[in-house]
Amino acid sequence: MHKCLILLVFGFMGLSCSKQEVGDFKLEYRMRIELDAAANPLLTHVYEQRLPTAWVAFLLGNNLGNENIRLIRPREVLISPVLDNEISYKLVSEAHVSLYDPSDPGNKLYIGDIYDNIDDREQLFLLPGLSDVKELIMLPEFVLQLELNIRAVPGRVSEHFVVVQFDVFLK
Repeated sequence: MHKCLILLVFGFMGLSCSKQEVGDFKLEYRMRIELDAAANPLLTHVYEQRLPTAWVAFLLGNNLGNENIRLIRPREVLISPVLDNEISYKLVSEAHVSLYDPSDPGNKLYIGDIYDNIDDREQLFLLPGLSDVKELIMLPEFVLQLELNIRAVPGRVSEHFVVVQFDVFLK
């Protein structure tokens, strides 16, 4: 009985330690991409888009200032088909999502990655990074970039959203 109680206590401690910290606010950005029917599996396909952050509107709408923000961290990074485009995400061998300042393209911050562990799902979930992206999100705009490697020629055009959610943590 005593051993079961100890195992139960350690089990609850393990569950509480693995729980992801949730931010006080959420931000979401999305980019639309099109994978060409004749996309070459020997090349890395790079998609990027400048996105306005609407940071000032976020602060004003929540009665906050920059000094109130402790950190901003990726919560979820996913790729999903637009409407009913059917695609098997097993076609994807690697995917990397990054952010960068448009005035400093050499300084990318990777926020989502996946390497060869893809299920055949309706959405492709990438592992979100733990980086603090506060400096980039506080800019008027940033560039969202997807680097994609595929296993074979897709055979038909498909459209997708790259969706990134961030947790905003207050001080």
